Amino acid sequence: MIDRCEKCKASLGTLTQDTLPGVERKTLCVACETNERARWMLESVADAEGLSDWEEKFVASVRSQFASKGTVTEKQYLRLEEIYAKVDR
Repeated sequence: MIDRCEKCKASLGTLTQDTLPGVERKTLCVACETNERARWMLESVADAEGLSDWEEKFVASVRSQFASKGTVTEKQYLRLEEIYAKVDR
């Protein structure tokens, strides 16, 4: 039986092969897992203080794109990680 992503049903392939007993098996593919993290970071930095004007506009733009497409580009994701890392939570 092939393990599949809970969201998009893509094959998880080697992500679930030879999983050790007691270790949680992957349930999302890399793309869906990245999108879930992006969603979480976008929610976390939405009203954060200490962002530059550019960062605020960037976050708003990416949130809008994410709302319509449900995904972010790799470059957007990496920039979002940088912004998330600098925000006081």
